[in-house]
Amino acid sequence: MVAIAIAAVGIGVMAARGVDTGRVDGFVLAAVIPAILGLYNVLIRSTPNVDPVIPAIISNSLAIPVTLVMTWRGAGLDMPIADAVLGFSAGFVLIGVGLPLFNLGHRSVPTAQISLLIMTEVVLAPLWVWIWPGETPATATLIGGALVIGAVVYQIASADRVPLRQPTV
Repeated sequence: MVAIAIAAVGIGVMAARGVDTGRVDGFVLAAVIPAILGLYNVLIRSTPNVDPVIPAIISNSLAIPVTLVMTWRGAGLDMPIADAVLGFSAGFVLIGVGLPLFNLGHRSVPTAQISLLIMTEVVLAPLWVWIWPGETPATATLIGGALVIGAVVYQIASADRVPLRQPTV
């Protein structure tokens, strides 16, 4: 629980700048995405004999209204075709390879730890764009990301780990 609280503070630090500037879209996503991911994690863990596509459909269906509202409120999906193709291609590979491995991980890693580990992808993304395309992330993004990474390290190093229970069917 301590690690999850630290990670939540880190996410709050990253999202607070958007709230201060009147842009709540990022804050809404910072709240909705972990909630949907948490639902997916719980569904995968609690229904091991069900096809993993069903929890994916359920959790992603909840993201559709949020995505539509944010698209209508904002500039829409105005982007160059090359960027859209690159994004869809990356998503196809990452989801096609990553999601089955993620689902396999649920067999041996507790849901709370999986949720913390998956957050490292999100908080390391600003570092990747800093290194590769050269975009400089905001200081709050780096501080919040460091808190989330610290939470993950704390959870891994903590002696307070809860033993993995077999899911109930």
